[in-house]
Amino acid sequence: MNNAQTLENEYLKWVKENIDFRNLSSSVIRIESPFLDRHNDHLLIYAIIDGNRIKLTDDSNTIQDLFMSGIDIDNSDKRKDILSSALGSYGITRMNDELTIECNIGNFAQAKHQLIQAILFVNDMFILRQSNIKELFIEDVDRYFIQNKIRRSKNMSISGKNGLQHKFDFIINGLPEDNIPDRYIKVLNDPRNNLLAKAILFDIQQTAEIKPTEKIHFYTFINDTEKPIGKQTANIITMMPESTIIPYSERDKFTEELSA
Repeated sequence: MNNAQTLENEYLKWVKENIDFRNLSSSVIRIESPFLDRHNDHLLIYAIIDGNRIKLTDDSNTIQDLFMSGIDIDNSDKRKDILSSALGSYGITRMNDELTIECNIGNFAQAKHQLIQAILFVNDMFILRQSNIKELFIEDVDRYFIQNKIRRSKNMSISGKNGLQHKFDFIINGLPEDNIPDRYIKVLNDPRNNLLAKAILFDIQQTAEIKPTEKIHFYTFINDTEKPIGKQTANIITMMPESTIIPYSERDKFTEELSA
């Protein structure tokens, strides 16, 4: 059995069965994605059609929801810089509170993918730890790399088998001559977010198809400082044999492996 093909087929089937397109007017389409937000509601985006151009937007929902939850991104230069960098890596523009991307019909699928992935990332990134609400989990992971002198590239997009771009939070280059693979790294703040875990798995599966397995390995840092990692979340991410979970509380066990 081709495990990779099976996973891809199941993922695409799930997306197709759980996505809904609905005309709101002659030029506006409401798109209900299969992914859930922090309130377990389906993420909504909108396509505004103007001739051959399409503007995709979250209608300001993502940032306004964070603000209503007590998370004001704009009151911290560090948070704004992190948000700007993250959105830039997905090709997303922020206009006031609105997240948007423009495309044509030919690259609509890629643009939709980028906007939904960006919304999921922002939602997860800005769920701050109760014990220290000034810090973001992705900052903690980056600080771990710095403290251990682990060289890494940030916010890298890799073209997958499906032609879409798949973003990884960090990439550590390997040493082919020493049989040390490249390490592609995701960061998951919510340790029980099964839907975001599915998105991570899809990125891993699609990217794994483009390189021999001995030349690439995938890691997902998961924040287990407040609550344990959900069993289903862990099972989803590790469905691919090239994928390893790093509980943040156990990160030191992986330092030598990641430093090579």
